[in-house]
Amino acid sequence: MTTITSLRGHTEVVHPRRTEARDASAFASLFTHFTEDIFGRIDDIMYLCPSCFHG
Repeated sequence: MTTITSLRGHTEVVHPRRTEARDASAFASLFTHFTEDIFGRIDDIMYLCPSCFHG
């Protein structure tokens, strides 16, 4: 459990968990033109989550 605070002062408690293969489609749904402009293009979802595909 970790508490994070945004630049606007909003706080939220998050509960991290291990990434699983079923999360890959959720990752892909986060890619937009906006995020691509900021972070660049990630062509390979396996780069983000290698443990999802290789045990």
